[in-house]
Amino acid sequence: KGRIRITRLVSFLMGFSQAMLIYVMAYYFKLASGTENVGPFYFISFGIILIILLNLHKFIRILGKSNVFYFSILATVVISSLLVFLEPSYLGIALLMSYVIFISIAWTSLDVILESFSTDRMSGRIRGVHLTIVNLGYLLGPFLSTKVLEKFDFKGIFLFLLVFNSFVLIVSLLGLRN
Repeated sequence: KGRIRITRLVSFLMGFSQAMLIYVMAYYFKLASGTENVGPFYFISFGIILIILLNLHKFIRILGKSNVFYFSILATVVISSLLVFLEPSYLGIALLMSYVIFISIAWTSLDVILESFSTDRMSGRIRGVHLTIVNLGYLLGPFLSTKVLEKFDFKGIFLFLLVFNSFVLIVSLLGLRN
């Protein structure tokens, strides 16, 4: 039960922070590329995600589900810290696309971790609460993202992601180890 609670906290934090980014990501792509057509950035990102997710079981078998999760969150921390110092640019687009890829891997591996904690009898209830908590985080993010973007520009958004993802990494390392 303790690990399920940790997973719920991590899910809420991840949902909240990702909602902040999702709400302003298309605007970032538009500013960085200078074009209204931001679809190719999403298409490429999600195409790569699809390929990775189809093969994720191989990485999980080799590295372990927790290690895949830790590595993915660590990658988002590093990418967020780099994005804090970059103005919208093509390098920023590449880093943001990488961020989307790694956070998708983190979400999937967190789901695998949650599945390992739940018994068959309780798995529906546990996953239902898990998804409700994630969605609660998604509901709250856009309210704050507009304020942060207005006041601190994209640097504020990426700094927020850096802080939240660092906190997720620390909580996960302490609460989900072994």
